[in-house]
Amino acid sequence: MKQLLYICILEISKIISKLGLVINFPILSSLAFVISLRFLKSKIKNKKRNILILEKSHGIDDIKQISKLSLDKNLRFILLSRGHLHIIYNFFFKKNKDLDLYKNYVNKVFFYFNKIININLIISFNLMYKSERVLQKLDQNLDVKFLVCQKECLFNEDVLKNLKNRFLKLDKFTGDHITVYNEQFKSMIISTNHVDPNKITVVGMSRADYYFNKQAKKQDHVLFFLINPDTGLINSNLNFSWNELAENTLTSTLNFAEKNPHIKFIFKAKIIGDNESYKQQKLIKDKNLKNCSIVFGGNSNKLILDSRLIIAFNSTAIFEALACKKDIIIPYFKKKFEINLKKYIIDTSISENIYHAQNEKEIENILENTFRNKNKISYKYSEADNELLEKYIGNSDGNSSKRLVGVIEKIINI
Repeated sequence: MKQLLYICILEISKIISKLGLVINFPILSSLAFVISLRFLKSKIKNKKRNILILEKSHGIDDIKQISKLSLDKNLRFILLSRGHLHIIYNFFFKKNKDLDLYKNYVNKVFFYFNKIININLIISFNLMYKSERVLQKLDQNLDVKFLVCQKECLFNEDVLKNLKNRFLKLDKFTGDHITVYNEQFKSMIISTNHVDPNKITVVGMSRADYYFNKQAKKQDHVLFFLINPDTGLINSNLNFSWNELAENTLTSTLNFAEKNPHIKFIFKAKIIGDNESYKQQKLIKDKNLKNCSIVFGGNSNKLILDSRLIIAFNSTAIFEALACKKDIIIPYFKKKFEINLKKYIIDTSISENIYHAQNEKEIENILENTFRNKNKISYKYSEADNELLEKYIGNSDGNSSKRLVGVIEKIINI
């Protein structure tokens, strides 16, 4: 009910924002911002600083982990839908592609917004979001800092090269700071001269802190993260997708689920109305198995913690599972996709706890062997896993949230 109410309020606020644009009345757009705000739950009261979060899946989970660990004693996190800035951006760029008009309007919106709610810092989650890059150029008289917590991290060398070419075309970062998950992304972005080296810090993936030193009370399901057909390919300009791999992996898993109705399978879609995995969702629904269900959006923490086994492909869920000491299946169909696997997908072959299934039959065999074993936990401690955690999500110690809070407090002088 609360979610439905919020969606209604958000849609009304977007209408108000559009009206403000049509009549050139930025105070109306700022009012639309205020109407749609939500406050992140916290155990601590009497906060000192207001932090505006441009809400984004996964990115917001990193921020929520700060509150869960009660590290937010000085910080009040306020959530704003990214859609509002999209509306303003699209209005100006569809009309006349005038960056100055867009920048001036956004500055006026935040001038009025700050009269109602005094914001000390704005957090975005991607350096390339066109509608949010303008926040690097907010009027200094507003005294609002801007931090980008870059959340993407799963890149091999070829993908990093493609990304590097994109960053070389961007204007230099003029915000206050950037945090990233790992050293390889930091090195790449510094090499493009996009940011001053003293303005970027590796903090790791904060949401992974949840899994360290946690013990599952139950292991009652297989968790399958539905596969994005374009994962790793976004910057490749390649006429190819992982659709065939995704559907073959899913079909094999569903075949095993049909033969083993006593085993529960949960299929996780990224968001409600996830078009990227629509074909996979349809396969699951058409199979209509009682032991299979689809979960849309939301936090994956408990699903991962309570799982017996994870199935995922080029996803940060792989590393969350490693932090949680879970076994993982990655469909790695070398015979069919060897060239593109090497070129676009990260290499996790050093882990003893990741099964790289070479074909559909091998997926079923691994599942069968896993559930034939009566011992609940089969994870083997591995230094190699710590290396993978450090390399890709910069978090092998469970202290990423502390590092992120340290950066935030330094920016706003706490």
